[in-house]
Amino acid sequence: GSTLDATRTKFEPCAPSAALSALAAVVDLCVGPLGRTSAEEDERMMRAYPRNGYQVNRVYLFSAHKENIRSILRSTLTRSRLERLEMQRSVWQETHSSFDNLGAHTSASSSSSSSHDIVASGASPSSLDTAGASRGPLGTFDVLTALAYRPGKKAEGIFYPFAAPVLGRQAQAS
Repeated sequence: GSTLDATRTKFEPCAPSAALSALAAVVDLCVGPLGRTSAEEDERMMRAYPRNGYQVNRVYLFSAHKENIRSILRSTLTRSRLERLEMQRSVWQETHSSFDNLGAHTSASSSSSSSHDIVASGASPSSLDTAGASRGPLGTFDVLTALAYRPGKKAEGIFYPFAAPVLGRQAQAS
């Protein structure tokens, strides 16, 4: 939700597209080719194992990748980080809601729509890019949806091939 300036004294809100780009890198690390080795790299690193070479085996590489994934997901989804996102989003909504009441914006419903409303309307996780400016900072639901269903640069979403749930009046009535 925010970035630290060069002087390391002030946080600035970051654009939702920047946050989504960081989440795409997390997706790539988790399910993409990053942190994985090709057959050629495997052979080079494991040649003459355990006497020579890099002293690694497939179990070590898998374990190291698993620990890296666990660490980055734990860091991305910490309670304090998600609480700050929700706080930033709440402040943004309150600010824009008061502007709407003054007539500065066209309607309160368009600028303060929640993440749930975006999914309920049938919008896809990729629509977060284009809707971001009018919706404000990302919330917890946006982060979870982006990690689960939004593709990275090198890989599909973590829950691929499943699609993001589309909540609507029919789904809510059931």
